[in-house]
Amino acid sequence: MANEKVAQTEKAHHLQAFDSFYNQGPKRKNAVVAKKMGVTQQTVCVWRKNFNWDERIKEKEEEDVSKIIKKTGGGRVKTGVEHRETVRRCLNIMKAMINDAVEVDEAKEIIKVVISPLDWRRHMESLSILMKMDLLLIGEPTEREETIFVMEVVGVDINKFPEPFDVVTDVASA
Repeated sequence: MANEKVAQTEKAHHLQAFDSFYNQGPKRKNAVVAKKMGVTQQTVCVWRKNFNWDERIKEKEEEDVSKIIKKTGGGRVKTGVEHRETVRRCLNIMKAMINDAVEVDEAKEIIKVVISPLDWRRHMESLSILMKMDLLLIGEPTEREETIFVMEVVGVDINKFPEPFDVVTDVASA
């Protein structure tokens, strides 16, 4: 096999560069490896060709798929669509469990939780995990980030700005 020949001439830093290249995933870039290894992109191109990185990546990916198939008992690997369908089914089960865990008194407009707080927390954590899985499968972020902009105003007398709302200091007089 090609790997036996490669192992004889390839040094540790070449293997480290290959691992770095492989770990980038499908959108691999020589520039990333070059920067990490402190060499030029041309050097990485030479290594990539001389040590058959593209062929080795194909072999390694095939091995990974084989391992997954063995772990799943010889079954085929599910697609993203199939995983989303599974997640949706689990979400429906969770919704049913939550509906069973609450009682609604429409006359008093009260919702009572009729299970233990620990069970309720577990339900909510499971629901959160399922929702994040669904978001990941459709390529959406699972965490929300907010950017806060701070603006510095220079040379303005803040006493000339009106109050945004009236502040009530004495509740009795209101």
